[in-house]
This record gives sequence, C-alpha cells and structure tokens, in this order.
Amino acid sequence: MIYVQILNENEAIRNKSGPLVDTGFELFVFDKPISTAYADNFISLQCLLMGVYSLYCGKLIMIARRVFLLVGAVYCLRSFTLSMTHLPSPNPACPQVYREKSTYLYSTFMGYFTGQSFCSDLLFSGHTSVLMLGIWIIFSIPANHDSNLKKTITSSALFHQNLARICSICIAFAGIFSIAQSKLHYTVDIILGIIISGLVFVCYTACVGWASMYWYQNLNQDSDGDSSQTSEILPTEQLYDGMGVYNPLPMKLICFVGWLDAADLRVLDYHNNSYTQSINIL
Repeated sequence: MIYVQILNENEAIRNKSGPLVDTGFELFVFDKPISTAYADNFISLQCLLMGVYSLYCGKLIMIARRVFLLVGAVYCLRSFTLSMTHLPSPNPACPQVYREKSTYLYSTFMGYFTGQSFCSDLLFSGHTSVLMLGIWIIFSIPANHDSNLKKTITSSALFHQNLARICSICIAFAGIFSIAQSKLHYTVDIILGIIISGLVFVCYTACVGWASMYWYQNLNQDSDGDSSQTSEILPTEQLYDGMGVYNPLPMKLICFVGWLDAADLRVLDYHNNSYTQSINIL
C-alpha cells in the first residue's frame, strides 16, 4: 500500500485519467452501469435476513455482537486502503476530480465540506465483504433443537436453516453482480472482498474455539479433576480469569474475542462436544 501511495504521488497524471482497464467487466452484457442503490438494497436484505433468522433461533444478541465484531474488523482493515490510495473510479460517468498527493479518505471528508463528489477505487469492496459475512454468519447459527437443549434437531428447524442459508447465498451473489454491474468497484476489489471476509471469519471462529477449549482446560484444573463441576456456569469474574486474562498477549487477544462472543461460547470437552448450556457473561 505504501508503494501504491508513492506511485500515486509520482504519477499524478494517472489520477486524472479515465477508469483503469478491467477485463472482468467484459463478462457483463450491459453497456451502461446500473444504479449503485441495488447493491445497498441487497445489503439491507442480507441484514434483514440475519435479523429475522436470529430472532427465530432466539439468538439476536449473539448475532448482533457477532455482526458488529466482524464488520468492525473488516472495516478496520479497509481503513488502511482508504487512507493509502486514490485511483481513477471504475465508473466512467463518475466526475474525475482529484487532488495530487491526496488519499480517498481525505477526499471523502473534504467532499462533505466542499459539496464536491470524489471518486476512487477502494482496493477491496466493503459491500462485498458485508454480503459474504452474511453468508458466513448465517451458516454459523446452529439450528433450533427440541426442548432441554437436546441434540435432536426438528425437521422444521432444519428446513428453516437450509432456507435461510440458500436465501443468504442468493442475496449475496445477486448483490455482488449488482456491485460489478454498477461499476462501484473493480472486479479485483470484489474478489479481494470475498477473500478478506472469509479470512476474517476463519480467524474469528478459531479464536472462539481456542478460547472455549482453554477455558474448559482451566476449569478442569480448578475443579481438581471433578468433571461434574464442568456443568456449572461460573460468575463473570471467575470466567474471565479462567479464560487467561493474565496470559501473554496472543492468548489475551484470543480470549478477548471469545469474551465478546460469549453468548455462543460453550464449554467443550476434548472430543469437541458441547458440555454445558450457552454461557452469557453480559
């Protein structure tokens, strides 16, 4: 990204040119871009689907925290690209207004004060990332079980789970098509959005799994080998201490992510089976 910023400063004429060549646009048959409002509408549908399905599963708080955590992580990464680049917009109809040695983040804020519309590439698509995170999150929601948290899944719950997953996939890919067709991003931005959102979700699930296993191990050590005590839910302070607050920094970060997602954090045994009910420490 530093190299791209230096390139922008040394080749200011490039910032005043038209869109860069994108062979991915040749896959779409329409000559004129569609409105960017379609992409926003599909994101709204994806968020609505997550909200309705989380209400149906009784996990609204868990999913809300998961969405804010993952979207926040993606946009923290995206802030680096916003502050480092300012290249020609992929949409030829966009006003080509650029300043030398300016970044997209600077131009965006200046646009609010001057009333000018600035355009730029974003290196990876935030719209695509949110749409793909919707798929990962809905796939991570467990289906409703019958009473007393037994492992049996009802046929209606399984049907609703599969229906929600299929709808999320259809909405995401329709949204991605609309992003490309509206030329809101270059196709490489869309591909990077898919990859980065997937990597963020994989790292997140790994942190939650490691934190829950670590907490289970510490709980066993605290209970002097009495496994019957593992079914008890500890107070917040005891749980937070058991998750390794005073361990080295990497483990602290892992346990912090697990703590943020503690509504879905379960104490796991060594066979990766759920041992207790959900732990809610809020």
